[in-house]
Amino acid sequence: MVVTRDGVPVATSGSGFRNRGVRNGRAHEYVVRAVYRGDGGEVTTPGLRRTVTPVARPEPPPDFTLGTCPGERDRFLVRCAEPPSGDLESVLLSDPAALAVRRVPAGGGGPRGGPSADAGQGRVVA
Repeated sequence: MVVTRDGVPVATSGSGFRNRGVRNGRAHEYVVRAVYRGDGGEVTTPGLRRTVTPVARPEPPPDFTLGTCPGERDRFLVRCAEPPSGDLESVLLSDPAALAVRRVPAGGGGPRGGPSADAGQGRVVA
């Protein structure tokens, strides 16, 4: 695999790359090409070209509260105001020491006893 950003090579690792030398809010053009062996030697594909604009990490959600779910002792209720930008996402830690997480998708609809989300109310029930 060969990757370039704005025409400059980007280091790759395995089947991916991490590009930390970018500025938020500035568009960058990436080209990702596959390289493989052919009959006449190494062959490089034309690649996939995309322009992307990185954005800063969002601020934590305002007015965050965690409480018990009325009438259900084994569930809890997370409430917060809608953030000014970006998508709000919550994660459940199965073991805080291990930091193993299970994503709670926006719009949720998790199974009974599992996480669910009500995106219109900015809350997650787990």
